Amino acid sequence: MTKLNKFASYATIGGFIIAVSSLVLATDAETGIINNNQNNHGSIINQPNSPITINNNYGAEPQESIDAVSTFNGAGAMLLKKPDMEASNSINSHPLHIGRLVNGTGLNIIGETKLKAHPQLDMDVTWFKVKIANGTYAGTIGWLPMYNVKYI
Repeated sequence: MTKLNKFASYATIGGFIIAVSSLVLATDAETGIINNNQNNHGSIINQPNSPITINNNYGAEPQESIDAVSTFNGAGAMLLKKPDMEASNSINSHPLHIGRLVNGTGLNIIGETKLKAHPQLDMDVTWFKVKIANGTYAGTIGWLPMYNVKYI
């Protein structure tokens, strides 16, 4: 049993030395990445002893700036034709549904209103009128409850 303990100790020390030396060697290396979003149709250019250049989105239209992104703990926030709590929380098809936004979809806030969460509750919910900046519904205007919007 003592031979196994000694072997385990040596192995642990050896692993530690390897980990520290690789960290030291890695920090000495000079790495640079240039992501210039133009030219070369999505190619990666690498010259010896020089930074890596990644060119993507060649010829893509510049995206408009965004105020916020959609958030939801689950499959994405539901974009609505008008503010409605029942439609917002409905998992089934609803006439007010425009479509489900992927989390992180860019939004531009163009309006705001407050409505009662439920007729029997004394609680208001803020709703944002948004224009979708990117993704499947880019350019679409609809409504999201405040808890599905995160300012960036």
